[in-house]
Amino acid sequence: MSRLFETELFVRVVEEGSFTAASRRLDVTTSYASKLVTRLEERLGVPLLIRTTRKLTLTEAGRVYFERCAEALQAIEAAAAMASELQSAPRGKLRVTLPTGFGIQFMLDIIADFKGLHPELTLELVFLDRHVDLIAEGYDVAIRAGDLGDGRLIARKLAATERVVCASPAYLEQFGDPGSPGELVRHACLQYAYHATPGRWKLRSGEAEVETEVSGPMVANNSHMLLEGAIRGYGLIFVPTFTSPRRCAPVGCGGCCRRGAGRWACTPSIHRPTACRSRSACSSTS
Repeated sequence: MSRLFETELFVRVVEEGSFTAASRRLDVTTSYASKLVTRLEERLGVPLLIRTTRKLTLTEAGRVYFERCAEALQAIEAAAAMASELQSAPRGKLRVTLPTGFGIQFMLDIIADFKGLHPELTLELVFLDRHVDLIAEGYDVAIRAGDLGDGRLIARKLAATERVVCASPAYLEQFGDPGSPGELVRHACLQYAYHATPGRWKLRSGEAEVETEVSGPMVANNSHMLLEGAIRGYGLIFVPTFTSPRRCAPVGCGGCCRRGAGRWACTPSIHRPTACRSRSACSSTS
């Protein structure tokens, strides 16, 4: 039997005024309850109770020990109650990181609805395009795109999306439309800094898959900056379809990008929005 149970039993004996009532409360025999209190006194090296056939009386050491232990047990019970309440009604702070463009475009309404369902929860939203270390940097949940790449995380796939190569009409008029991945080496390619391999674009057409080395005048860690650069004619971009469709159109829709190398797209599994969290946070956030 644990030392904590010995202490709890002593506290209950004092609260109930008898070993019989305390043993009934804790579902043990009266003789066993008496044995545990005696063992507690032996371990502490001081008598806590003066026992007579008619009543129990605390010694001075017993009074001090009872007061402190009763407070401690109340704190433990309060902590248990708080933990149970968190399970049924989340409260406290939830630290979330998500990509800037995807988060603003698709997640704000969802997050607002989630907050409405859990009014006692405080959300700390950190918009970052780089992949963070959830455990080392203290995040509870991340919305991110790409392969998980970390066995310490638990992930749920939200959706799948492809990436496409885009360029402005002005750029294509001046430099031509790359008809195959091999032609990308002749073009200015604006690169996303947080991509796993910024200087290598992997594309597919049917069963064929090609990885091409690219270079260009701009590397940025924000897809909207790259999109703006493409609109201004600085080069080609390789962006997710959730970014490109609203800003890209066939030549003739002025001021927009259009899809280049339209027969080729990124393999879907390379870029997928995913919600993930650290395994160490599962008990507190599940």
